[in-house]
Order: sequence, then structure tokens, then C-alpha cells
Amino acid sequence: MLPRMSSEGAKAFIARWAAASASERANSQPFLCELCDLLGVAKPDPTRVTGYEFEYEVTEHHPDGSTTKGRIDLYKRKCFVLESKQFQVAKEEASQLELVAQEAGVIEKKKSSQPVRGTGAWDESA
Repeated sequence: MLPRMSSEGAKAFIARWAAASASERANSQPFLCELCDLLGVAKPDPTRVTGYEFEYEVTEHHPDGSTTKGRIDLYKRKCFVLESKQFQVAKEEASQLELVAQEAGVIEKKKSSQPVRGTGAWDESA
């Protein structure tokens, strides 16, 4: 179970990252390290001996027998694989980060007559 994060800390985190540029390469690792701090969980291990690391190397095997080298943005053995993607949203739309914080009750939901992405109302409007 995750520790309860402070509302102020979550709001500051959201404000900081909502204004970030759309550059996955520049922002992914700092974002994830700060998210670990906010959640009170360990950060990835720079020694690469624990199986919890950034830029985990993988080899992709293709049907023709060839292979290519790749990397997983964040990997934790027997737990998860995380691939970072960053995109811009319209100013009037809530970011995915804001939606998660709203669902967790960390920040209040914005009042709107428009359906919110990821809700039943959104599915019905599509």
C-alpha cells in the first residue's frame, strides 16, 4: 500500500510537470524520480544490480532471424515495464496527470459540461 501523499505536494508536482515541454528524452527520468519521491517509494538503482533501472537493455528478435537492440525506459524485474510518452494537450483539457490526481481525490475535479476522457460519459459521447 502506498503512503498517503500530501495534497500540497501533489499540487506542486502537477503544476511543475503540467508546464513541462513535450520532450520525453529530457523529462522522463526527472519526472519519474520526482514521482517516486512524491509516492515515497525507492528510485531506480543507478548500479543496475537490483533489476530496477532506467534504460534497461533488451534485444528484439525478428521473424527473419535478425535482431535489434533497444531499451525500456524504466524496468523493475518481476514488477513492471514502463515506456514514457509525452504529448501536448489543449489548454482547456485536463492532463492525464490531473485526471489521476482528481480520481485519487488529491485535487478537485474541474467543473465542466464537457465529458471527461476515461469516463462513461466520454465513451457515450464518442
